[in-house]
Amino acid sequence: RGNYSLKVGVLEGTVVDADGSPIQGALVKAYDEGSSNLDEERFMRAMFGDSGGTRTGADGRFTLIGVPTDVPLVVKGSSKGHTDALSESVTVAAGQKKAGVAIKLGMGASIRVTLTGDPSPFQMVSAELLQAEEGEDEQTARKFVQGSEALLKDLVPGKWRVRLSTTSGQKEAVEVEVSAGQEGQVT
Repeated sequence: RGNYSLKVGVLEGTVVDADGSPIQGALVKAYDEGSSNLDEERFMRAMFGDSGGTRTGADGRFTLIGVPTDVPLVVKGSSKGHTDALSESVTVAAGQKKAGVAIKLGMGASIRVTLTGDPSPFQMVSAELLQAEEGEDEQTARKFVQGSEALLKDLVPGKWRVRLSTTSGQKEAVEVEVSAGQEGQVT
C-alpha cells in the first residue's frame, strides 16, 4: 500500500471560427511540438476518422486533462466544414493548469471526385496543396473511393493537385482551385 500522486497537466481554451464565433463540438488534441505525430494523425484521420482528444462545448471551450508536462505542446482543433488549426506553443508544469489556449479555425473547402468507367478495386484519391501560405505546413488529403465518388473535405482553400491511385498505378494529376465554403469538381 502506498500513497501515490500522479502529476499531470491541464490545458483550457477556446476554439472559434474566422469571425470569432465559438465552435461547438470541435475536436481538440494536444501534441508534443517536436513530434511527427501531427503528420501521422492527419493521415489516420483521413483514412479512419477521429479518435481521442476532447470536444468543445456550446461556448467553444475545452479542457484537456492529463497532457504531458514540462514539454512544449501545440493544441490542434478540427471541426467539420473548417480547416484544422494549431495553437501557439504552450508548456504546462506538472500538477498545474494553463488557461487561455486559443485556436482559430478557417472556413474549409472540398473537392468532389467522380469516376467514370468501370471502377477498379482499392482506388484512392489523393490531393496536395500547391500554394501553401508562408509558414504553413504541407497539406495533403487522402480518401478511398466508395462506389464512383470520393469527397475530400475540410481543405485549405487554394490550388490542389488531385491524383487517382489504383493497384495498377497512378493516373494523371488534375489541378483544381477551391475557395472557402465551396466545393470543386473533378471527373
